[in-house]
Amino acid sequence: MNLLGIDVGTTSLKAVCFDEKGTCLAETNIDYTLDTRGDLVEFNAMEYIRIAKEAIAKIQETVKIDAISIDTQGETMILTDAEGNPTMPAIVWLDNRAVKEAEEIEAHFGGETIYNVTGQAECTGGWPACKLLWVQRNLPDVWAKTKKVFMLEDWLLWALSGEFVTEPTIQSSTIYLDIVKKDWWQEMLDFIGVDRAMLPAIKPSATKIGSFGDIAVVTGALDQIAGAVGVGVVDENIVSEMTGTIMAICVVVFGLSFYRGMTFLDSMMF
Repeated sequence: MNLLGIDVGTTSLKAVCFDEKGTCLAETNIDYTLDTRGDLVEFNAMEYIRIAKEAIAKIQETVKIDAISIDTQGETMILTDAEGNPTMPAIVWLDNRAVKEAEEIEAHFGGETIYNVTGQAECTGGWPACKLLWVQRNLPDVWAKTKKVFMLEDWLLWALSGEFVTEPTIQSSTIYLDIVKKDWWQEMLDFIGVDRAMLPAIKPSATKIGSFGDIAVVTGALDQIAGAVGVGVVDENIVSEMTGTIMAICVVVFGLSFYRGMTFLDSMMF
């Protein structure tokens, strides 16, 4: 079985196909440039799909692909109408337009409550909840047409399989996912004016959700989580550090009673 992994970073997409023994069979890389205007950082949402399909086609020139899974940057958000047509460009994770909204959300809920529910230690303008509130207030015509809210991984899974689904790790920094209940945080949704019907169904990581032609499409993970698992961060004695667009330090945490003895990594992915 040949397995294709696609990683969508901030300014490039990488695709690598392995067999079940871990032998690299084919790989490709596609760079792209973001549209940056002050605090606003955007990208054509349809270009993400075009680039992903271009990478898949390139790999298929040399090997047969049996299954695809995708990891992406967190927080990059795509808003669409009911049919999946973007209502505005993708708002990239680097975008910092919603600082005021972040302050209002933190003032309303308190940092401790946000941390206890979502696992996020701070409330910043980068979190999708804050940006959704910003869009409602500043782009009412866009918001009136918006019926679906995707994270980038969700967007590509939908484009390949037609299924409106997500998985917990990519939603963990939206601050509207309750990581204990593994469900949407209703109080936050009410505050930011988002209906649950606008959000995808939550599936575990590594779940087959559909097909792209004859290729199985499988849920992936937030890029940092996927990378941590890939380098062996699977118990409390191993730590990884990645320096890229940001620095990420990943460690497994045991002993949290509400995870019932599971690791944080396991609890988020499964």
